[in-house]
Amino acid sequence: MSALVSCAGDVDLDLLLVDDPAVYVDTHRPMIGRPLRLPWWNVAGCLSRPSMGTYKTQFGGATPGLFKRNHKKKENLIHIGAMLIDFDGGGDVDRVADAFAGYAAIVHSTFQHTRNNPRCRAWLLFRDAVDAQTCEAAWKVVVANLVERGFDGIDMDAKDAGRLGYLPVVCEGAEYRFRVVDGEPLDARAIVAAQPPPAPRPTPKLGHAPVSCSSTSQNAARSRSSHIIGVANGVSKSGVPARVPGVRIPFSPQV
Repeated sequence: MSALVSCAGDVDLDLLLVDDPAVYVDTHRPMIGRPLRLPWWNVAGCLSRPSMGTYKTQFGGATPGLFKRNHKKKENLIHIGAMLIDFDGGGDVDRVADAFAGYAAIVHSTFQHTRNNPRCRAWLLFRDAVDAQTCEAAWKVVVANLVERGFDGIDMDAKDAGRLGYLPVVCEGAEYRFRVVDGEPLDARAIVAAQPPPAPRPTPKLGHAPVSCSSTSQNAARSRSSHIIGVANGVSKSGVPARVPGVRIPFSPQV
């Protein structure tokens, strides 16, 4: 397996393994895990071998971060060494893996994957571990790039740094697909720094008489105003950087 990840195989990744079944049943129970530190090639090896089971939480999950007191809460996150992206639609493993060409990534199918409805998760390795804010900002840049390239089935709610990825489980007779992408780790800080700053909000003009309009017109005006403000700040309603015609948001400044 190490030969498949030659560029980044020796990079160590902090992981929190949460394999206590009780925490997935009792939502009030603290999600305490076991810290691990594994080479990237070892992480790939673990994810390449699914367990046989009947439900997706059966063998727990892992998150590529270091947490205070091994308690998986966002406010306890010290640093994170990779981002996770879930493709709940259009998640063909080969197509997603090809999109990450040149970067160190692991792509594997998830529990609800079928041939007719392919679903997968991508692990994208960072060059250096980063804080939660940097991870989430980099996630938005990468996802915006993927959306531009036609990946419209990404789970936009799965953007929190330190999010848990369930360990691979397949039912008897189910298909499991897996690929490692050999490449360089992603420089999360560099791609965040390379993004243009958000445009300032337009200053409202005072002193104008109120305009009388119908309720429908008022709602339309609010909608237009909300859209303009969202684009001015570089963020769409989905939470990813707003699309600007003719401008491609790269994974890194060099691309």
